[in-house]
Amino acid sequence: MKDILASAISQVRGTYLTFDLAHDYSELPTFSFMFGRFVGNLFEYIYLGDCYLICDQVDIITDSSFAPFVQANREEIAQLKTLQVPNLEVEIKEVYKRTRHLANHPQGYRIGSLDPECVYLSNQGFFPYNGQELMFMTDGFYNFYSKFGSVSRTLSKIQNLHLESSVKLDDATVVVVRGY
Repeated sequence: MKDILASAISQVRGTYLTFDLAHDYSELPTFSFMFGRFVGNLFEYIYLGDCYLICDQVDIITDSSFAPFVQANREEIAQLKTLQVPNLEVEIKEVYKRTRHLANHPQGYRIGSLDPECVYLSNQGFFPYNGQELMFMTDGFYNFYSKFGSVSRTLSKIQNLHLESSVKLDDATVVVVRGY
């Protein structure tokens, strides 16, 4: 499966990337992915980046390599805001750019990018499947789900926030699988 994904990324890169990967890795677009399939009585999955697989609303499968960087960025940005730094937006972009330079490095975090080698950093696994509910979530959805505790309540809250335009929303996607 990893070879198929790497080949697909290579094709996209060949079509859309206008500079050499050695130029500046931090300028590459990034993404997360999670796929799963049923194989007999097993559920097999593969994922890369900050996405989530939740089984029966209890067991959470995710890549935790990203979390420390998210927390460090939040703290640094909060500090910048208290200092009333001139050109705050520029400084915030620099925080994110420094973090982006750590993408797919041993001291950094794993994430999808237009470098096909990123696929080989993905995580794979399987578990016995007995009809339990499975939820695939982006980080944007999980951030709300972890506060509201159910898919229906989370969807309702996100809809209201979107209609009010009161908060900037990251990609908030969920796929729920019930029984098989």
